[in-house]
Amino acid sequence: MKIINGQIITPDGVIENGAIEIVDGIITNIQENSSKSGDVIDANHGYVLPGIVDIHGDDLETAISPRPSARFPVDFALLHLDRRNAGLGITTKLHAIAYFEDELKSRHVGTSKEIVETMTHLRDEFLTNHFAHVRCEISSDLKDVLEAIESPLTKLISLMDHTPGQGQFTDPARYREYHKRMYGLN
Repeated sequence: MKIINGQIITPDGVIENGAIEIVDGIITNIQENSSKSGDVIDANHGYVLPGIVDIHGDDLETAISPRPSARFPVDFALLHLDRRNAGLGITTKLHAIAYFEDELKSRHVGTSKEIVETMTHLRDEFLTNHFAHVRCEISSDLKDVLEAIESPLTKLISLMDHTPGQGQFTDPARYREYHKRMYGLN
C-alpha cells in the first residue's frame, strides 16, 4: 500500500508531494512523488506525520467527571477519549492516573484501579494504544503503588511532592492562592 500526494513530515524536514510505502504494516520507503498504481491512499496534499505519543494525558479525569456532580462510567469516558485522540493524531496515550487521594480533584485510588482494569478489558475496542502513567505522591500507600507497577499497562511512574513550601510551591502563600483560585476555597 502507498500513501501518495502528501506533505510527509520527517525528522529532517517536509517532503512535498511525498509518498510512503507500507508493507505488512511497516513503512518500507519514503520518497518524493509516486504513481497512483496499486493500492493507494491519496493524502490530497495534506500533512502525513508519525503518530503522536502523549506521555502525560490529563484529560481522563475530566472525561470521567466533567463537573463535581456529574460522573460518567469509566468505559464510556475511555472510549470517547480513544476516538478523540485518534482524530487528533495521538496513537499512544499514557493516562496520568493518580494513586493518591485528593478530594478537591475527585482523585481516588479506587477509581485509579478501575481505570486500569477498564483499559485492560477494552483493549480490543480501542483505536489507539492506552497505557498508565502512575502518579504517586510521597504520601501514597506503597501497597497500591506496587500493585499499579505490576500492571503490564504501567509504562511510566512519577513521584511527586506537593508539600507546601517544597517543589512546585516553594512559597506557601502561592500554594494557598492557587487553591483558592482553582477550587473556590477561602
